[in-house]
Amino acid sequence: MALPTVVCGRNGRMANLLAGAVRDTTDLALAGRLCLRDPAAPPADGVFTSLAALPAAPAVVVDFTHRAGTVRLLRAAEDTPCALVVGTSGLTGTDQALLRRVARRRPVLQAANFSAVMALLRRFVGELAQTLDDRWDAAVVDVHHARKVDAPSATASALARAWGATRAAPPISSLRFGDAVSEHRLLAGGAGEQIELAHRVNERSAFVPGVLAAVRFAGRAAPGLYSLEDALCG
Repeated sequence: MALPTVVCGRNGRMANLLAGAVRDTTDLALAGRLCLRDPAAPPADGVFTSLAALPAAPAVVVDFTHRAGTVRLLRAAEDTPCALVVGTSGLTGTDQALLRRVARRRPVLQAANFSAVMALLRRFVGELAQTLDDRWDAAVVDVHHARKVDAPSATASALARAWGATRAAPPISSLRFGDAVSEHRLLAGGAGEQIELAHRVNERSAFVPGVLAAVRFAGRAAPGLYSLEDALCG
């Protein structure tokens, strides 16, 4: 039986992309769109303003919206059984504490970036930092479109944490201009040599395979907080 999946967001580009991707799969079924950010929005076919309003409890809810909507979703998920896949950026420390609390009762998969290539890059950066001698240091460059509100991005912070797990955390430079989706670079230098690792996303469709893998994983997982690596390797 297809896994009932709800996508948060009524009109967002990522929400529309994910809703279409879910419809196009045979093992997932789009159970509706959830618009928690605007509970006063007029009704529409297949669009709901609360988890309780859904005709049946969804197996997985996917959220790539905005901080306010994600916080509402997390609070609602404390009372409504469902798995969550969260890709919203800009969550605060308090929001993360709420997410961890929900994960004690629900399967929650959160990732800063749903590109499988970026997941591998983060792992490599961690291994690189662990292997190189202490003469090496690094910096992260974070480039996004002008409309992105948070800086640094969660992906840039994740790269910095991967390097900083075994040595000093690198500084992050964030640039916001134009309409490019995203670009992240880690630049590292040692004695007489440098390395530059870059990942550029030109189309949001690059995230879709990772999100679908996350949905499938969360739909069968036990309560807990998971990463994209868990979905890709589990």
